[in-house]
Amino acid sequence: MARGDSLKRQWSLVRTLQMHRFGLTLDELAEQLDCNRRTIQRDISVLRAVGLPIDYATNDDSQRRYALPHGFLDGSKLFLSIADALGLYLAKAFMAPLSGTSIGEAFDDLVGRIEQSLSPKTLRHFRDLQTRLLVHSPGMPDYTGSREIVAAVDTAVRERRVLTITYHSQWRGDDYTTDVHPYGLVFWQADLYLVAFSVRAEAIRVFKVARIHDTRLTGKIFERPDDFDLEDYFSSSLSVIRAGEPFEARVQFTGPAINLVLERKWHPSQRVVIHEGDRLVIKLTICDPIGIKQWVKSYGPHAELLAPEPLRRELRDELCAAVALYERPTTRPQAED
Repeated sequence: MARGDSLKRQWSLVRTLQMHRFGLTLDELAEQLDCNRRTIQRDISVLRAVGLPIDYATNDDSQRRYALPHGFLDGSKLFLSIADALGLYLAKAFMAPLSGTSIGEAFDDLVGRIEQSLSPKTLRHFRDLQTRLLVHSPGMPDYTGSREIVAAVDTAVRERRVLTITYHSQWRGDDYTTDVHPYGLVFWQADLYLVAFSVRAEAIRVFKVARIHDTRLTGKIFERPDDFDLEDYFSSSLSVIRAGEPFEARVQFTGPAINLVLERKWHPSQRVVIHEGDRLVIKLTICDPIGIKQWVKSYGPHAELLAPEPLRRELRDELCAAVALYERPTTRPQAED
């Protein structure tokens, strides 16, 4: 049985016990949850291990009737399973770049209130995760200096207010100012991005929040398109770039890259078209040429973009330019004392 199924069953067990003040036998619980006695016994042991006060009393037939204290789930206490604690800890680690911003502080406040509601045993387990699990994310951005900008962007998204931003274009190397209609925020690879309609470009654009240098909330309200959905918008992308119409890409992997690629689900459209010997070919339908190129480059000599041909030539030129850097003599800096 999948881990998610066992967690769902355990939560159903908790709710079932809560609804029966005088308790239920193992046979009654097994019947209600459509499983066997051994499974119920194992689930009760797991729930007790994380601090849930499941107790039992013996009836006239010498059968144990398991029960929870009356009103346990209706009070201020909160049940958190081991998997829940793990998920909450991971969420805290991944949200770390947003510490010091309005979004990060709201999340920290939520986690703090959850921790205050935990039993001491569950809380100890939750905090002990920090000594047993490390979320290693080098190169994390720091948004503490962008607190006011993040707050303005978040307000504009929630209240559907037109926002004036001054943005630094990485590729052009200059700053420009435009009004935008903020549709939503995307957290990708520890960076925060604003998806908005740009009045200047008259099109939807993706702005990296770290490159927004100034914001001003206007009094204007915009209408968010009813058919716009953030998840759908990026469904054909490997990154936060969405350019043009979808196209079919075919990528060949060899050597150690084969197992590395097969370990993950990269895109809903991906299909294995060849997997034989030391060769794996993946086909995807996307509209993200930059994401595809970055994906191929990340596997070095063990990945090759087979199609489409125009993008293959573009990637070849970029790789040739990179090779040229290593063909010229290195200028070594003087060693410091």
